[in-house]
Amino acid sequence: MYIDALSDSLSRLCDEYGLNYEDASRRCRCSACYFSRIIRRKSVPSIAILENICNGFGKTPDCLLQVSPDTEEKSYRTPMRIEALRAYRSGNGLFAYPVCPRCDCTMEREYQAFCDRCGQRLLWKGFRKAVVLMTPSKTREPF
Repeated sequence: MYIDALSDSLSRLCDEYGLNYEDASRRCRCSACYFSRIIRRKSVPSIAILENICNGFGKTPDCLLQVSPDTEEKSYRTPMRIEALRAYRSGNGLFAYPVCPRCDCTMEREYQAFCDRCGQRLLWKGFRKAVVLMTPSKTREPF
């Protein structure tokens, strides 16, 4: 996904500045062959090369990778509060597991920074006030 956006951005910038790949690669302090491979989506640049490309064109990584401020990917970085627990009854007692606010799946552990299924960043402040949701007693597997 990001390599496609980077390739499109670099092609557009070369056209905009009237640069061939060799001139653009000098500007970005990398080889012309490697620069060409990035544009053709044959190579993924390292962080150092991406930084050189950003500096060479005076653009931010978000701009080159075409990440807008309100994309869904960025929304996963904003912490969401854990507001529910799902309780399961078994022969050994009652077990409760926190529920991810985005994907509605139970999590194995409390106080983990991110949901292990969807990647949502989690906020555990006020967790003790979470609502307990009971499940039917037939259900055995919480995960």
